[in-house]
Amino acid sequence: MLEYWIQNGECQAEMHRNANVGKILKDTIFRRDGSLTCLSRSLFSMLNPRGFDDVSQKLSKSLKTLKVTEKKTCSFCGSKGASRLKGWMFPFIIDQAKFPNIYPNGKVESLNICKSCLVKSLQAYGAILYSGQQGARNTIHINAIMFFSNDSSSLADFMRTSCSPAIIVDYFTNWKPKIRRDVAYFPYEFLMQMLDYVASKMIELGGIDELGGLGAVLICFSQTGRSKKIYECAEVVTALSPLVQALSLFNEGAEESRFFSLFRSMRKEIPKRKVVADAFVERNKFFRMLLSYRKIDWTSLEDIVFYRLTLDRSILYLDRFLKEVMKAMSDPDAQYYDQVSRQGWLLGSSLLRRGERPKAVKASIYELRRERSDLGKFLDLVNDLQLKAESGFDDRIFRENERVFTKLRTFFLIGMSNALFQRSRESEKGDDR
Repeated sequence: MLEYWIQNGECQAEMHRNANVGKILKDTIFRRDGSLTCLSRSLFSMLNPRGFDDVSQKLSKSLKTLKVTEKKTCSFCGSKGASRLKGWMFPFIIDQAKFPNIYPNGKVESLNICKSCLVKSLQAYGAILYSGQQGARNTIHINAIMFFSNDSSSLADFMRTSCSPAIIVDYFTNWKPKIRRDVAYFPYEFLMQMLDYVASKMIELGGIDELGGLGAVLICFSQTGRSKKIYECAEVVTALSPLVQALSLFNEGAEESRFFSLFRSMRKEIPKRKVVADAFVERNKFFRMLLSYRKIDWTSLEDIVFYRLTLDRSILYLDRFLKEVMKAMSDPDAQYYDQVSRQGWLLGSSLLRRGERPKAVKASIYELRRERSDLGKFLDLVNDLQLKAESGFDDRIFRENERVFTKLRTFFLIGMSNALFQRSRESEKGDDR
């Protein structure tokens, strides 16, 4: 993480030539009048900040009076002559007691920094994209994201074209692109909305192929009062280019982002003006697996589909999204999705056409879902439904690929659910006439 932090400092220096550290920070993590944001209030809490001018003076004074010793080696660049890393220099993880994994084999007593890297470290604050949500009492939940690339120069090009146009600072966020977007409580959700915006900008510029080294650092923490900070997530995700490519293809030909519609329909409903974390948990789990492991979390997706089933409302554009993502992630089982989900859709549609009530079809879907590991019992249930619907069903794809039964079962349940969602939409249209 430290090398990406310094790369962002070098990037900010390249983007804002001849600008001092204070100018870079003021434009990105302080409000226009110099007042604090939720991020700057938290990151500089050890300085008891009152606003930009106060923070700037304290940083300047600390920088001038910093004492280095030749006995210490800089943890960033390896040069001799450094000082111990403190919270105002690098705002995230520096406590050995809490995070011993960044202190190799217990041999390093502290992380150290030289004056040259310290200037870069302070400049890196200007690269943080953040969003905050007010929690209970005086707790704020904050997501902070930094991108990185092959080098600081390519990162600077990326930031100029795909991030800077969206930076408008207010108290709870500095990322306000001119696109439709949903509330995002957790960091993986926040990053996915960013990538949707990045995809749209890169399409305009024709440069998606240039994002080979693009990755991101995700940090999530809760700040209570001035001093109590609890880290919930600190992760590096790499190889984001295939996902950006998939999003561009997913949105191709649409006047507005299809991803917004999909994204919005993947969370639970929340009361107006009241954001609760539980409504976003499954959506964040789904995108965490996608971003961190480049896999689809079929269990979380199934949970979301069945939540939507209780509302009789589909996840918009889900089929199209899954196909593009499986292709981008080179999922070897992508070849089965169309065939198996269509079989599920045909069975659900046939049952409804034969006069089966939607409530009864929904009960059958729930019964199929309960067979999570026994292929034989699952197929017996499908065959019973097939006889009732007087429709055909080819079980060979299940029997020949039993190793991925759980995934195929989810494909099938998505298809059956889609048949119910389609009936619900048709009923709504009929009611509008």
